[in-house]
Amino acid sequence: MKRRFFALTLAMLLVCSILAGCGGNGEQGTAEEGYPKSAITCIVNWSAGGPADLCTRALCAAMEKELGVPVTVVNKEGGSGTVGMSELANAKNDGYTFGMVTHNALCLLPFQMDLSYTLEDFSIFETMIKYEYSLAVPSSLGVSDLDEFFAWAKDAQPGGIKGAGAGYPHPLAMGDLCELAGQSFTWVPTDGTAETVQNLLGNHVYLGSATSGDFLPYVESGDLTIIANTCEERSQAFPDVPTAIEQGYDVAYTSYSSFAFPAGTDQSKIDVIKAAFDKAVQDQAFLDTCERLKVVTEFMDGAAYTEKVSADRDMYEELFGSAS
Repeated sequence: MKRRFFALTLAMLLVCSILAGCGGNGEQGTAEEGYPKSAITCIVNWSAGGPADLCTRALCAAMEKELGVPVTVVNKEGGSGTVGMSELANAKNDGYTFGMVTHNALCLLPFQMDLSYTLEDFSIFETMIKYEYSLAVPSSLGVSDLDEFFAWAKDAQPGGIKGAGAGYPHPLAMGDLCELAGQSFTWVPTDGTAETVQNLLGNHVYLGSATSGDFLPYVESGDLTIIANTCEERSQAFPDVPTAIEQGYDVAYTSYSSFAFPAGTDQSKIDVIKAAFDKAVQDQAFLDTCERLKVVTEFMDGAAYTEKVSADRDMYEELFGSAS
């Protein structure tokens, strides 16, 4: 009789545990009636004013119409996107904070620095942006493609090519290209595209890498020339510029921005936000913002994207060894 009572008690405890849930950042439960009842915060892990930030702001404005509460963007930049993601991972998992998580900060940077989060600290519910990367040089060089640039650099930069960019995978793409061209490479890290451009225009470096849309204003002004796109396909911003692969250099990197809640957030609350997201991405103001900034959207559910991140982490582990 005692053993039966013990088994029944244990079963009841397990059921209660499942219903109550548990999480390292706060309490988990079912979505309360009328959720959401107050403002929701969206953490963007890049500085204000960039394409990813502006598209997210347009998205959140459209989500407000669906949810009936403010969806406020808070920028937490730094550490190539890791600062904002650390804050998101440690946020209370009550359904009132979600944010942007970026591909390289999930699957590449763990092999480059000590981070306070892992993939398991996030409940990813949707991928939104597919980044396109381009290589820019000062227009004053008078070169228009990779071969012309490397021929110029061989004589003008005998000590090796310096390339500027903000975070990964920029140094990987530039380094791979220089290696294929038989030239040495030194990476000059910057805090953003503005600083990368300043380095280029000040002739501190002669090769810069950034998302294609970030370079667009400087190309339109005539200050910079795009010599290649370092993605699988030609970019929307510069459709006439061949990719590095098309130019005979087998180099291509792809990265994504997704949205996630802290791990342990109740799934029914995530579903509410996901439904609002699905409608918001059809909003005309959001679509117009993406078109104006030449931001490429590619949607992938959380399960599919998590699987991709895991596969890419395995690839980088082969290159760099165990994560820090």
